[in-house]
Amino acid sequence: MTMIAIMKRLLWPVAFCLLSCARSAPQPAPVMAFSTPIADTTVALHQTVASTVDTLILWKTHIPHKRIATVCAYVYDGDTIKTSDGIAVRFLGINCPEIAHPDRGESQPEPFGNDARDYLLRTLKGREITLIVPDEEPTDRYGRTLALVLSDSKVINVELVRLGLAKTYFLDNRAIINEQAWYEIQDNARKASAGIWSLP
Repeated sequence: MTMIAIMKRLLWPVAFCLLSCARSAPQPAPVMAFSTPIADTTVALHQTVASTVDTLILWKTHIPHKRIATVCAYVYDGDTIKTSDGIAVRFLGINCPEIAHPDRGESQPEPFGNDARDYLLRTLKGREITLIVPDEEPTDRYGRTLALVLSDSKVINVELVRLGLAKTYFLDNRAIINEQAWYEIQDNARKASAGIWSLP
């Protein structure tokens, strides 16, 4: 037997094994093509998540406004307070159920009216707050300052909506508000039957 024949006999099993292993090895997964770039999808997801938590999304910082640092001295009801420096503040963008006004012949509060007021008493009274007051139409027809009220990095106007203690109310100055985000929060409160949304 020649040397070549001997080598073929010795190497053939090795070649057969290598060929079999190559055929049975898993093939690489095909590359998937996305019609929307992944980067764009990530940005969209970030914006969706942020819309419920980021105050920069809840209100538009580029709209001209003033920041007033003050202290909440008195709570009239769920959407009206008075500051230590005498500013009567009407919460911008919301409307809360009314409390009782015996002087006006309204002896009974509306459902959740007292709850909204009590929330402000617990959250704001005697505490430092920041008022965000738009330069355009800064007051309502009663002379009250229209403002977003910030406390502990929260927009309290929106917290009242989130808890079902207020409804969105955009008849007054609304340019500074991201209405879509507020409606989203109100819709979540409605779906959860929170506060006023639990009423029949």
